[in-house]
This record gives sequence, C-alpha cells and structure tokens, in this order.
Amino acid sequence: MNCIISSAAIFQLQKLRTMLSLNSQRYITIFPPQFKGKKMHWAELRRKKWPSDHALRHFDEFYRDVYGKKWGSIRLALLTKSKYCAVVNNFSNIKETEKLLEDAGAVEVAGQYEYHVERQRLMRQKAAETRRLSESTTGQKFLTEEHVQLVSDGSGISREVSETPVNNLDLTNQETHALHGLSGEELNQFVAPNQLQTLSGKVVSIDSNQQQPNDNVNNGMSLVAPSSLIKFESPTVKQLLTSAEFIPATQLKGLEDYVDEDDYYRHYKRDAAVPVQIERDDYTLFPPLMKVYSFDKCDVTRFPEPKADDIGLLNYYLMDGASLLPVLALNVRPHDKILDMCAAPGGKALAILQSLYPMNIVCNDNSKSRVLRLHKVFNSYLPDVKNLKDQIRVTHRDGREFKNNEGLFDKVLVDVPCTTDRHAVTSEEHNLFSPKCLKERVELPKIQTDLLISALHAVRPGGSVVYSTCSLSPIQNDGVVHMALQHICENTSMEVVVKDLAYVFRPLNFLCYLKGPLRYGHLVTPSVIANFGPMYVAKITRIK
Repeated sequence: MNCIISSAAIFQLQKLRTMLSLNSQRYITIFPPQFKGKKMHWAELRRKKWPSDHALRHFDEFYRDVYGKKWGSIRLALLTKSKYCAVVNNFSNIKETEKLLEDAGAVEVAGQYEYHVERQRLMRQKAAETRRLSESTTGQKFLTEEHVQLVSDGSGISREVSETPVNNLDLTNQETHALHGLSGEELNQFVAPNQLQTLSGKVVSIDSNQQQPNDNVNNGMSLVAPSSLIKFESPTVKQLLTSAEFIPATQLKGLEDYVDEDDYYRHYKRDAAVPVQIERDDYTLFPPLMKVYSFDKCDVTRFPEPKADDIGLLNYYLMDGASLLPVLALNVRPHDKILDMCAAPGGKALAILQSLYPMNIVCNDNSKSRVLRLHKVFNSYLPDVKNLKDQIRVTHRDGREFKNNEGLFDKVLVDVPCTTDRHAVTSEEHNLFSPKCLKERVELPKIQTDLLISALHAVRPGGSVVYSTCSLSPIQNDGVVHMALQHICENTSMEVVVKDLAYVFRPLNFLCYLKGPLRYGHLVTPSVIANFGPMYVAKITRIK
C-alpha cells in the first residue's frame, strides 16, 4: 500500500522532522508553504538529495584534504548553531543596553581586546630582555621578532621565526629561503654570498643568475613569489590551488549538478610568480565608541532578541563575532570616506557607523531585494535616515563598476558573495549548491576577483582594501587575492602592499579560533566551543 504525504500532513511532519534522522546528522526537510498541495511519496522524499546534502558532500571531499584531522571538528561546528555577538546601538539607550547585556553574563569585547594587547606587549618586552641577556652571555646572535621569515612548510602557511638561533634553525621540507629583515652584512655572517642555507641547516650552492637571498629584503618588507608558497600533500589540492584560469561556464552544460572544486580551473603557469611586498600591520585600536558584547568561549548562552526603545530604534544588532574582523582590519579613522561594496544585509556597515568615525559611507549591493533589506536595517537602528543622505548613501549597482571611480575612497570593504559554507549545509533557501545555481557557483571566483580589482582601483593611494568571505575555500580566499594581485601587477602601474594582520588579530584569540597567517590573510575556523565563522580576511594597501 502506497503511503502518500498530503498537504494536510505537512504541519505534523514539521514537528517530527528533528526525530526522523535519515543519514548522519542529516534530517528530513519539508517543502515550504509555497508547495502546499503537492503530494510526494515518502520513499521519494527520503531519496531526494537537497542542496545542503550536495554542499556537505562537496565539503567532505574537498576540505578533508585541506584541513586534515581538523575537518571533523570544523564540520560539526558548521552543522550546529552559530554564535553571535551584540553590537550596541549608540543611537539608542546605551547605558540601559549595556546593563542588560552585562546582567546576561556577556563581556565587552573592546576591554578584553585591549587587555590582551597589553599582555602581549609585556610578553614581547620580556622576551626581548631575555634575548639580550642570552646574546651578552653566549655571544650568539638571535633573530628578533622583527626578523620575520616567510616559509612554506607544506601547508601554505607563513610562519614567524623569533628568538631562535640562526645556526640552529630546525625546520624541514624546504628548498631555499631568505632571512626577512636582515641586511646583507648580517646575512653574510651566516651564509656565503654564493650559497643559501636551508631551514634544516644544510647549505646549498645557488646559481649566480638566480635571485640572491638579500634581494628579497627591502626596508623590513619581504618580496614574496606567492605561487611558490603553496605546497600540499594532496595532488588534488595542489592542482586546485595552483591554477589561474577558469573553465568557461558554457562547458558545464549537460554535466551533473555536482562539480568538483578543482574543475574550476584549467591550468596554471608555474613561472607566473607575483612579487608582493608583505609588511606587518601595527596594532589597531578598537574604536572607543563601538561597544560589542559576547559570551566567553564554551558559553553557549543565546542573546535575547533586540528590543525597540521609545522612538522605535532597536537596542543592539546581533551578528557573527567573526564579522567584526573585517571591520577591525579596516581601521576606520575620523573623516574617512568608506565604500562597502557588497553591504547587504548591513551588519558590517552598521558596525562601522557605530564607531561614529566615517565622514560618509557608501553602502552598495547589486541585488534589489538585498538593498531593500539594507534600508530596513538602517531604518531599524539609525534615527532619521532620510536626512543623513550626505553621510550615508545606499546604491544599487554592480560593484565592478566602481573601477571607474579611481581613487575616490579612503577605505574599501569587499565582503564578496561566496558559497557561504555555514548556510550551505544548514539551509535550502538561496543555496548555491542547488542545481539551478550551478553556473553562478562556478563563476564565483571570477566575480570575486573582479570585485577585488575594482576595489583596488576605487581606493586612493595610501588607502586600504579589506577583502573578506564567509567560506573555507582556499580558492575563494587566498586564490582570489593572488589572481587579483597578478592582474594588478601585469596590467596596471599600481603598486600595492599586503598587510600581515597577525598583530591585529592575535589578541582576539580569546574570542575565536584563527588559522594563519596564510599566504595573504587570516581565517576564522568554526569550533563548537567558539562557533564563529568561517570568515577569511585579507588587507591590501595601495601605494600608488
């Protein structure tokens, strides 16, 4: 006897869906109300593969190679509810809101951030004193913290080598490396001009026509060929991360709805290295007027829903705590002209406005429905928005068109559209892993690259661009940054510097888990006890 699920039974099934486990950590999904009246056999419903199922299978096959043993814990965190922080609305009743959040057990992020900044300063000061004492007693020269060595150890991650004797460097799997920050005379104390010392201590000869180690040293900044920094054990991931050209989406017609990540690209020119300057970004002071509250690690308490005050403004805005990192990296200063190129739904733009720093901010999005959502957020948190047109402009245009506004902004935030990994495995609505979104998903890296290039044109010399995604994909993260830099170097006279944000983000370890520094940026990886992210952040400063 056939069992039919009718529209009358959908309401009851919604109550029971969390009890009907079909696969590991996967639950039955009921059609939304617009499908009311459609009948579906229970066996057909069970066999149906939803977009979230495709997303999870895709991530299992790809991210397992990238993140290794950590993927299991990251996967579990993605499938559980994310953690939020509360940004206090400075245009509402501040004191009452702060008391409400503190009584709930939340702590102010700014205070904790400044505490950890000072703590790390004292630790570095103590380490410097210990190093000087060791040098005076042993006569052996040590690398200071300023001597940062970018290495590739098979994971594509840049490392800082500090307080380690140069003669006793004990790292493996390397060919040749330059000592970052050492002058030619200092370098010659350890390595002959026609030789190069590997990190395992072995000295090898090099060709006189090849670049010398001290050629990579330039006033405390390192010249890096980023394509040489990626090395994974998995051939699939290696091929995937060392690719530079896309497969046209028209070639995918007729294929199945699942596309492997390494099919995004066709081939890679290994010799097409991009010389990029990487310099340390100094500490960023937390904007004093931006009040953010969060619960400690392991505390899974949920914030209550925001409430409206006497004039109808909500008292705080709930957002993923990792979304604060792009705002902090932007380092907004008084009278800055800011562009939020992909602003909707508006959380990051609202956090920037809460600092009360920007002279004006342009919030843009290319989706009409998302622009309407942006207006709704501003009307819920900002008083008399209509009279703030000189300070806040909401535009509806393709972000790639800002390429024509050369040098118009001081700071540009590019929170690009991406696969939104957490949403992809937990929701069926607007899921890029749906078969009908196949072409859009395949074109994502190209669109992201174009948006970043447009942002670099729109920022003035001396200004900064912050690129961010909510994806774990190396292609959408470091890969897009690499291709944008490659385009800038080959097709323009523009000069840029990649900022190392380690000193900016390290004090935030009390809040979330940071992976990095990577080739260009930093990545917040989800964890069950600190379930923020994923969020990738990279910062590029335009020199000229």
